[in-house]
Amino acid sequence: RFTAVLSQLAFWSGLVVITYLALMPLEHTPAVSVSGKARHLVAFTYLTITMWCAYRFRVPPQRLALILFGYGLGIELVQLVMPYRCFELLDLAADASGIALGAACVIAATRVTPGSSLYPTR
Repeated sequence: RFTAVLSQLAFWSGLVVITYLALMPLEHTPAVSVSGKARHLVAFTYLTITMWCAYRFRVPPQRLALILFGYGLGIELVQLVMPYRCFELLDLAADASGIALGAACVIAATRVTPGSSLYPTR
């Protein structure tokens, strides 16, 4: 139970921080020497892994991926109407790549962890 709560805390706190960073004005974002697409990739890899850890008993992995892709699309649509941000298909592609990378990490972890399964039972 403690692990589930910790996983949910990791997911939701990450989601809040990522949403804030995605919607704040560009001039206020932290200066990082990493490209925007790489940041999308890392953010969505993190969200995929933590969301799977937090909700793997309740939601099938395919649905988790669709939820995260919908979140990424939602962020891009909100940015479309913001004067200091813009919608970019390449950002959405980087989000999808991060989801795929996170899913690959989850699949690899379940294969090397004894007794683990992508579709666990309670």
